[in-house]
Amino acid sequence: MNVRPLREEGVVKYVVGYGLDITEHRAVKRMIQESEERYRTLERVSADWFVGLDNNRSIVSVNQKFLDVLGLGRQEVIGRQLEELLFIEQLENWLFVFQKALHHNIAQDTELSFIVGEGHEQHVRVHLYPVKVLNSSEKIKAVIRDISDHYRRVKADKASQAKSEFLAFMSHEIRTP
Repeated sequence: MNVRPLREEGVVKYVVGYGLDITEHRAVKRMIQESEERYRTLERVSADWFVGLDNNRSIVSVNQKFLDVLGLGRQEVIGRQLEELLFIEQLENWLFVFQKALHHNIAQDTELSFIVGEGHEQHVRVHLYPVKVLNSSEKIKAVIRDISDHYRRVKADKASQAKSEFLAFMSHEIRTP
């Protein structure tokens, strides 16, 4: 609120004032803060890895889970590319989906295999989301989910199925020479 006197011949004749209702502005600001806090909480407690990347695939932000998997500190990963920190078996696929998400501004998904640390293989599903915030250094948010257990189960199921088919075939061959 702003008020100011208008004087005529040294005497206050009128008072001019105006006010600005900021109730809606404060409500929107509070909603944004609550939304940001929910996001930070999800990022903190999630088993997924969150990695923010710039135009050149350099890491600009990460969550703690990503750091824990790599066994590195934040300063050791910021500014580096994902492929410098992890061996990506399908590197061409990674580069293709990253460029597609970046240039077409459309979310992309792919499955990759990483070699982490001293030879530990992890199968992951990578979701790439374009960041649509102006003047942000973060252009792509990668959400990486470890699907190694699922991958091993599918592989074991296929092996079991092949074994069952082989035994059924051999049983048939033994019974009917």
